[in-house]
Amino acid sequence: MEGKNLNQLGVSLYAIKPLRGNTYLLLRASASLNGDYSKQNAPTGDYLKYSLAPMIGWRINDFTTYAVGLAYSENFGRISVFPLLSFNKTFNDRWGTEILLPLHVKLRYNTPNKKNFIYLKSEVKGSTYNVSFKSGKMGYLNNTEIRHLISYEREIYDFLWVGVEAGLRSTLNFSLSETADHKNSVVIENRLNQSFFTGFSIFIVPPRKFGH
Repeated sequence: MEGKNLNQLGVSLYAIKPLRGNTYLLLRASASLNGDYSKQNAPTGDYLKYSLAPMIGWRINDFTTYAVGLAYSENFGRISVFPLLSFNKTFNDRWGTEILLPLHVKLRYNTPNKKNFIYLKSEVKGSTYNVSFKSGKMGYLNNTEIRHLISYEREIYDFLWVGVEAGLRSTLNFSLSETADHKNSVVIENRLNQSFFTGFSIFIVPPRKFGH
């Protein structure tokens, strides 16, 4: 296992559709290829993991929204379906909170021009990777962790943003299974110490003109 490189290539989509009155629909979807694939060993459809979370929400006023829904996910070692509860609150021009239980809690600070955001956040992250062995057999490595982070996001062009983050992560599960269902077929179980985490991201958002 120490010689395995774990790769993840994916895409995420967040979409909001206003309905009548103060009601709206929210869709969170993602798909990724997870595993130890390489140029010589291209990933197949078996490496594809995805999640889908439709929600319905209500805008109480200009400062408060909440939503409820269900999440379908393959990212926590087995197929999971669980309820979601979202609550977003803006306290003033600078401070706000973004909560999506049971996945994350964020405290947000933004500059007056809305081009810089700083977050303090705690989140649960999960990924399942397909791992191949010389014997031809396939294993499934599940990595579930809690992260406590500070992140900075900045607009570099109308629709283009970058972000950097750093913090600590605590591993809840890092086990290898014979089948995609990690619950009943664990063959290697690991215990990992808390470690430092850094990340960089670049992402696309709707241009400002779409908000008017």
